[in-house]
Amino acid sequence: MRLDDARLPIEVRIDARIHDLLLPSDFGDAIMGSYREAVWEHDRPAIEAADFDALQSRPSAREIAVRLLTTLTLDEYRDVRRSLIGAVEYRAFGRGLDRDDGPALTMTADRSLITGVTIAAEWAAAANPSTLEYDILDCADQIRRQWPKGTTYDPYPGMSDAEIQELSLDHFANLLSRSRIR
Repeated sequence: MRLDDARLPIEVRIDARIHDLLLPSDFGDAIMGSYREAVWEHDRPAIEAADFDALQSRPSAREIAVRLLTTLTLDEYRDVRRSLIGAVEYRAFGRGLDRDDGPALTMTADRSLITGVTIAAEWAAAANPSTLEYDILDCADQIRRQWPKGTTYDPYPGMSDAEIQELSLDHFANLLSRSRIR
C-alpha cells in the first residue's frame, strides 16, 4: 500500500492468492494491518527527525479562525468548527453489496487516519483482488473529499494571530445575536 501526503491510499496491491491465504472474515483486519504499516513507513522520516509538527493533521488556530470568518450563519459556523476541531467520523462505502443490500465494504476515518475497514465475509469470499483494490481506493477518495480543506489564502496578512482570533470571536458573537433576533 502506498499513501499520499494526507495518509490515504493511492495504491493498493492485493495478492492474487488472498482467498488461499486468509479467511474472508479476516480481509478487513489484513487491510488495516497493511495500512498501519504504510502509515509507519510514511511517517517514519518525520518521527526519526522529531518533526512532530509534520504529523499534525489539525489546521493551525489561525487557519481555523480565518475559515470561521467566512461563515454566514450560526449553523454554518458550528458545522465548520465541528469539522475542523471536533470529533468527527467520516464514512465511505464500496460498490459491492452484502446479502442485505447494505455496503459490503465500509471504511471509517477520523480527521487524519483511516480508523477501520469492514468487509462482509460473504462478499469478500467472491470478490476478486482487483475489485477489493478498487473499492479501497474509491473509499479513500470518498474520505479525501469529505475531509475539511485547509486554506492557503489569508486575507489578513498584516494581522497577528491574536487579532484574527478576536475577529473570529466577534464574528461568532454577531452570528449568535442575529440568530436570537429571528
